[in-house]
Amino acid sequence: MSKGYPCPYLPLCLWMSADFPSNEFEELADECHNLAFEFFRAVGEPPVCVSGDSIALIARLISEQASLPSAVASLKNMPLSLSMSGPAEVMRCAVAEFIIGKALTDHIFVDMYFRKPDLRHAVSTMLDYLEARDSYAEAEDSHAQSGYLRREPMVRIQLLAEAETDNEARLRVINSAKRDVCDSLDHLLPSSFTRDVFHGRLEELLAQAMDLWGPLQRSKFRASAEFAVTAQLDRQDDFYTEFGGPVEGEQAEPIILLFPQISIANEIICSAKALWSDQAIVVAAKEELEKARNHGKMKKQEPPKKLMKRRLSVRQREIPVPSPGVSSGEGRPDEVKQGLIGHGKGPQSSSDVTAVVALRSKEVLSGPKT
Repeated sequence: MSKGYPCPYLPLCLWMSADFPSNEFEELADECHNLAFEFFRAVGEPPVCVSGDSIALIARLISEQASLPSAVASLKNMPLSLSMSGPAEVMRCAVAEFIIGKALTDHIFVDMYFRKPDLRHAVSTMLDYLEARDSYAEAEDSHAQSGYLRREPMVRIQLLAEAETDNEARLRVINSAKRDVCDSLDHLLPSSFTRDVFHGRLEELLAQAMDLWGPLQRSKFRASAEFAVTAQLDRQDDFYTEFGGPVEGEQAEPIILLFPQISIANEIICSAKALWSDQAIVVAAKEELEKARNHGKMKKQEPPKKLMKRRLSVRQREIPVPSPGVSSGEGRPDEVKQGLIGHGKGPQSSSDVTAVVALRSKEVLSGPKT
């Protein structure tokens, strides 16, 4: 048994060009992006009906992601709003892309498929341990210049023989990923028909991801998907034109991930995709949200319209009006003093109020009676 083939049962399915899996995953990332923008951006159509509950749900999901040790606090600064403007819609599309990418990482891009999540987690933890031991042993073994039999791929291949790979298991994995996505995003779609179309397209995308990931599960070196902000995150300003390039003077940091980083051993074959805080569309969405908040504060400082009407009615009560039957050209009888607007006496029309004002002005000009 040679050093190059640690297990006789290990199929040679990854002896391929490094560009092949990289290109495939780049295309998958593009399809995730296009799917999100096709269904969650109202281009040439009536605005998508967005409820407050759905925005709160997405904001909570982002907040939970930000609380993970591998994420960054700036993830909470995603400028989400109920606005139907272009920047606001793009932000919601980015969140949809985030949710799809996370579902791919949690359900599809895993070491192997088991019905019980606890078992799958235990297997991944064990493989992490064996992989670390192999790396350490290989480093030590290099000094002795002798071959070392890596244990991680042998154990992984043996466990894969026990994993569920039939059509029923495949459908179950796809449905689990689909459920995670639809529970969060269905509220953002305007009709049941649109949801059905989206569900069909999503299933096709998840099936394509499983076909792409399957051979990597049996590769000579372990493949992994990491949906977290790391030091290796590559800045790709012009990756998606909808987000725009960097704005000068803005702080640059990733605020939301869109697609996971795919690695084989220590080699990154597909860099993670992220939305950055200084990209033009993010800056525009933040400015719009800030203006909306400031406008809300100004409205709170203005006196309510009901209060203004009440103040006006108080002033009107102070103006006396003549009793019925008294013309504006005659003298001012005593009963006029008792004719007050709002007390059930005297007319309450604007013409009567004008007549009273004219009458009192005439008295002032003519002086007191003798």
